[in-house]
Amino acid sequence: MVRADGALALVLRNHPTVGAVALVLGIALAVLIILAVLAAGPTGRAAGRATRQATP
Repeated sequence: MVRADGALALVLRNHPTVGAVALVLGIALAVLIILAVLAAGPTGRAAGRATRQATP
């Protein structure tokens, strides 16, 4: 997130266009969504198999 903030500040300082701001914010949002999906872990049948394998 810090890198996205730094990139946004640099873009706004040098070329403050709507497209540049939207691009940087879109990339930051995409990264956050990917991290949220990965943090959620497996769901459905995969989660059931993982639970059964973990219990002795």
